[in-house]
Parts: sequence; C-alpha cells; structure tokens
Amino acid sequence: GLAAALFVSRDIGRRLRAEEEARHAKEVAEAASRAKSEFLAMMSHELRTPLNSVIGFSNVLLRNRTGNLRERDLLYLQRIRAGGQHLLSLINEVLDLSKIEAGRMQVERTPVSLDALVEDTIASFEGQLRGRPIVLAADLPRHTTPIETDAAKLLQVLTNLIGNAIKFTE
Repeated sequence: GLAAALFVSRDIGRRLRAEEEARHAKEVAEAASRAKSEFLAMMSHELRTPLNSVIGFSNVLLRNRTGNLRERDLLYLQRIRAGGQHLLSLINEVLDLSKIEAGRMQVERTPVSLDALVEDTIASFEGQLRGRPIVLAADLPRHTTPIETDAAKLLQVLTNLIGNAIKFTE
C-alpha cells in the first residue's frame, strides 16, 4: 500500500509539473502573439507613411501639367505608382494576418477589369526580365467583362505566381 501511495504521489507531482509547464508555455505564446501584433501595427504605420508619399508624388508627376515628360517617363511613373500601390496592399495583407487568426477576414468583392489587372501586373515585372532570355506575355481576349473579385488578393496571387515563374525559369 505504501509503494502504491508513493507511486501515486510521484505521478501527481509529475502531472502538476506538466500542467505548470503547459500554463507557462501558453503564457509565453500569448506574450509572443501580443508582441507580434504590436510590431505589425507599428511597422505598418512606419512603412505606410513613406510609401504613401511615393504614391502621392508619382500621381503629381503623372499629371504632367507642364507637358515636359516623355511617354516613356510617364510609363515609368505609372509603374512606380503601381509598384507602390502593390506594396501598400501587401502591407495591408500582412496586417490582415491578425484578422485571419481571429477568423474575421473578409473578401472585398468589386468589379475588376481582368485584362487591365493582368497587363499592369505583367508590366510591373519588366525590370526583372531585362537581360534574361524569358518572355512574359498574356493571351487575353480583346474585350473582357469585369469580374467580381477582391482585386488586391487577386493581384497578390498573380504577383506571387509570376514572380515565382520568373525566379525559377532559366
């Protein structure tokens, strides 16, 4: 009986230590999650401010009120603006991580011109194709009807797919 009582006592002691370790691990994980959320909130502000400036100034230059910019300059400015807008949407996607974790992610469905989205996306990769024996092209119908989708999420999918294709194609 004494041996059984000693065995049960040791087993209870192990179980209590395991429960305490589990509680501690949970507290550490919750603290890490809070730190991550605070970091994301701070970084989003720090990244958005200069990025909005880049997008805003590219919009100002695209107005070309003095008419001194060439077509090629305007094209580059459009790509700078599109890249800035894409980067801003990626930052917003990172911030949506907390919404995903909380089960509150929502799809923003709006009419999207698929041909324009694809053409702009392809154009944004022009710089990565220079000097490489790769051609990036899309074969789209002449007249497409706008589709209902989340433009930012579709853009992110296209960018990831095309980026990986370029990265891994020799």
